[in-house]
Amino acid sequence: MNIVQAVNKSLHESITGCCAITDELIRNERIQCNTIEIDPATDPDYSHTCMGLRRSLPARGEHICEAGVREQLNDITSYVDGSQIYGSTEEVAKSLRTFKNGKLLVADSDLLPKNSDTACVLDDPDKNHCFLAGDVRVNENPQLMALHTAFVRYHNALCDRLVFQGLSIDEDIYQIARKIIGAILQNTLYGQWLPSVIGADLMDKEGLTVGSTFNYNDTIDATILNAFAGAAFRYGHTLVHGTITTVDDNFGRKNEVPLKDSFFNTSLAFNSIADIARTMSLYQCKVSDAFLVDDLKTHLFETATSHGMDLTALNIQRGRDHGLPGYIAFRDWIGLSVPKDFSELSDHTLEAQAKLASAYADVRDIDLFPGAMLETNVDGAHIGPTFSAILAEQFKRLKFGDRFYFETTGDQGFLPAQLDNIKKVSFAKIMCEAFGLEVIQDNVFSLPKVEDLKRCDSYTDIDVSLFKDI
Repeated sequence: MNIVQAVNKSLHESITGCCAITDELIRNERIQCNTIEIDPATDPDYSHTCMGLRRSLPARGEHICEAGVREQLNDITSYVDGSQIYGSTEEVAKSLRTFKNGKLLVADSDLLPKNSDTACVLDDPDKNHCFLAGDVRVNENPQLMALHTAFVRYHNALCDRLVFQGLSIDEDIYQIARKIIGAILQNTLYGQWLPSVIGADLMDKEGLTVGSTFNYNDTIDATILNAFAGAAFRYGHTLVHGTITTVDDNFGRKNEVPLKDSFFNTSLAFNSIADIARTMSLYQCKVSDAFLVDDLKTHLFETATSHGMDLTALNIQRGRDHGLPGYIAFRDWIGLSVPKDFSELSDHTLEAQAKLASAYADVRDIDLFPGAMLETNVDGAHIGPTFSAILAEQFKRLKFGDRFYFETTGDQGFLPAQLDNIKKVSFAKIMCEAFGLEVIQDNVFSLPKVEDLKRCDSYTDIDVSLFKDI
């Protein structure tokens, strides 16, 4: 599942340029700009007075030549279908293929293939290159690079095994491997990741648990909710640490690179991509709360020639750009209590109530992102009730509105033996296979104890003999 809003962009997908327009009034009324004015006297982290935000491109209305309500469009498919690996268009999909034995393109050292030099920041173009993948954000940070690499490598490993089983037609091998990968992604999302985010109780209530009844509903809109893209799914920004840490195969700390020095920089992936992957499974993320590290709050996409930005401010402004109703309106939509003043914010601590009261004149003015991120997390979940409900609604639509959801029956689904095999393959096994790890815990989304680490060869793998005829 992916979200990419089409925006007016410049080099490296940046959002610079708006602040170069000198007249403040023009700057904020131009259709492509929605800047954030800064007062350095009250915000000492910044010496400049403007933060640029390029607006999401508007979709065409019903009548092309008539102005209507501004709506945004997504660049990529919304489904949990592996499009970040394979692309969302035929053109991108073809650019990623070898057209031999079903395999995807890779570069030397089995890394992702080369992209244009403008897609990242190259410290040493003779040794490193920008990565090409199904999603343009692959170069955004080293951990994303590792995840993309894991699935490309595993796809190619499945192709080799299918060839060994006697398959020889490139298209058949590619499609079988892709179908398996898509199913593994869905099983991982609904079976391991999502329960840890919104809690098992809400999973069961909404029918999201793997193994629960599945019936495709062709009336469900499986596109991305504006509130999900513009606010709720951005909760992950608060989980990010200020450093990219790596450990070696003896679990000794190897590198610590500031996050701000890692944006669009592929050098760490070239040096130690297996160490990045290993560390991702071993180290705890930050607690989900309303606080972002300085590298995201002050130094986001900072370069020698451009100021850093504040991701929290950008998230809030993006919500306004998309016309999101306020936090209180979403509580009403979800069916939660609707406070009439700040003291009635029942899912917030007294400190959080005070912070919101100091920033907003009226409780109805609270933006969705800060209002929900300041909520106390639900028991058994990583986020508060408002974002939990929005995520549950989105992933409910992505499940029951997808006729290719991996637990479906019929020609587009899997046979019982195939489905049973897929459900036994954890993301941990993918990490093992892709990066040559020796030990890992079964659920990579849970912080492991020493006794949770098991040998990689003890985990179930895909039995390709079950799939060679699909």
